[in-house]
Amino acid sequence: MGSSNLVNPEVWLVSKIVENIDEKKVILPRYQRAQVWTKKKQKSLIDSMMSGFPIGSLLLYENKADGTWQLIDGLQRATTIYTYRKSPLEFADFSKLKEKSEKLDEAFDHVVSAVRSNLKVDDDVTDEALQDSVLKAVAAWLPTVNISKTSEYSSRKLGSAIVDYFASLKSADDAGTDAAEPDAKETDPDPMKIIASNAIANSIDDAGLLDEIKDEVNLDNYAMPVIIYSGERKNLPEIFERVNVEGTKLSKYDVLAAVWYGQSDRVLINDSKIRTAIAQKYAEVQETGFVVDDSEHARDDYTLYEYLFGLGKYIADKDAYKLLFKGADGSTKVESFSFTLACIVYHLRLGDIETLPGAIRDAEGTPKDSAIDLSGFQSALEESIDFVCQTLRPYIGIELQKPFIAHKEYQICSYIVRALVGRYTVGAWQEREGWKEDRKALARAIPQHYLYELMTNNWGNAGDSKLFNNVWAGKEPSDVYRRTYDKEEWTNAIRMWFADGLHKNQTKRAAIDDVSKVFLMYVYGTIANSSEAKQRFDIDHIYPIKMLAGMLEKTGDSEGLPMSAVGNLEFLESTINKEKSAHTLGDYYRSLPEGSPKREIISRYSICDDPASVDMPENWNRNDFVAFVKERERRLEAALLKRFGISL
Repeated sequence: MGSSNLVNPEVWLVSKIVENIDEKKVILPRYQRAQVWTKKKQKSLIDSMMSGFPIGSLLLYENKADGTWQLIDGLQRATTIYTYRKSPLEFADFSKLKEKSEKLDEAFDHVVSAVRSNLKVDDDVTDEALQDSVLKAVAAWLPTVNISKTSEYSSRKLGSAIVDYFASLKSADDAGTDAAEPDAKETDPDPMKIIASNAIANSIDDAGLLDEIKDEVNLDNYAMPVIIYSGERKNLPEIFERVNVEGTKLSKYDVLAAVWYGQSDRVLINDSKIRTAIAQKYAEVQETGFVVDDSEHARDDYTLYEYLFGLGKYIADKDAYKLLFKGADGSTKVESFSFTLACIVYHLRLGDIETLPGAIRDAEGTPKDSAIDLSGFQSALEESIDFVCQTLRPYIGIELQKPFIAHKEYQICSYIVRALVGRYTVGAWQEREGWKEDRKALARAIPQHYLYELMTNNWGNAGDSKLFNNVWAGKEPSDVYRRTYDKEEWTNAIRMWFADGLHKNQTKRAAIDDVSKVFLMYVYGTIANSSEAKQRFDIDHIYPIKMLAGMLEKTGDSEGLPMSAVGNLEFLESTINKEKSAHTLGDYYRSLPEGSPKREIISRYSICDDPASVDMPENWNRNDFVAFVKERERRLEAALLKRFGISL
């Protein structure tokens, strides 16, 4: 074992761990992920430490050149320990602390006695009940103060908090409610409360309660094993991946961050918005107290992981792309679509994503020792996203009160990448011959594919093979998104989808599915005029849920109705929908004056023979409602096919 001296075990106290983080001697490599533990898991770790249980070790890489250690494994534990050391009272469970310490328990009993005598607690209040109330007062106060600031962590402050807590109990008892929060400000302090508060504060000092609490939460002398590796730096990413097989599971992107960091491939990033997104990620990591190692990082030189991370944040946050992508999910969580896009653009299946740096370098023709310039890729990508947005906006651009995205990541990525590779040769980024005709074909077909694939759940369980094959046919762009669907394909898909909707019986309001919203957007995109299309719409039940539920109750029908079938749904501008409220369409229509512009709007938007006839007569039943839905769905089908230039 000639390399055994590269790994040296040591034992560090918590005080040493925190001191080295404070002094920027224990730092994070750039491939480390952010803090992901919940508060509950952090508290569980601290509880284990207070119980004297082992909690595992930290793995550090010793950089002898500058005297620092990189934290390779144990980030979640180290961050929790550091956070606790700075704010231990946020984690403290006073009840458990009291159970574990006889001295603290005795000090607490002394304070309880002072509370009984100074607050003149009724004799019929048992010692147990009083102890419980004082315990709650202390437990509520502790997380609100900084243990290192004597102006906050003082007997006077705690005495006042206990008096205020009991005053709130009395006020709540008088009002017949639960205990209320004590008032933060008291314009006219009660002299008797001040006297009681001071007396209780003196008892806190006499008993040494705060000193006992401070001793109990002090984990400075907790000893933790630390493994120090002093081998070659290039091995660190592989070590990071191997040791993280237990504990908080690494995502595939955590693995990529480590693997790609260990390779020599670097990317030039000239886009300040992407650099800012990367900087925000590390800023959040550093809020935990750590610094991130920058020793091998040039000003514009990043790993491919960092570039794609920043690219995803930039795209997700760009207003012009909200049609296709949800907003960025925090500053440290990966937007996976940017990795998916790059992988497919460079002719790789997602299962081979680890080899992406090499595939990019080969396609771009970048020498091994040079940083890769992906400005051509990014320019082509943004242009292709713009194209897909412009293509789909006339179909799904209607703004609803509650924004939503119906498509899956692979579905939208397949359109974008297909548009890109149909116009540009990857790597050279020159325009292909015939790209304009290709774009015309895509502009005709992609809107059809978008809705058809949603209605048939085409991407429901689809893997990366479908994604790849919809984009590439060998080394050339696939023709999948150049073809449109014929009348028979559409009518089969639509009618099967309608039939599924009619089997979804409800007895009360339920969420409207996203596919129904998209279907209606396609239909209403040609009904709403240009000024109306800029307004915000609601999805209205033509026959209101409340009326349908009343009909079920009246007829004793427990089976339910397809209340939210697309045939009972319409788009209405929000102000009109509020006016209509729970009325039937017929009631609302008749209430409008003859010649009212709103009557004309209702006539167009109802997509039925006569909106005035949409009523619920006394003998109306399930069969009448289903017949109405089916007839209106026939009209919706005709309207959709007309939009695609298909006649029934």
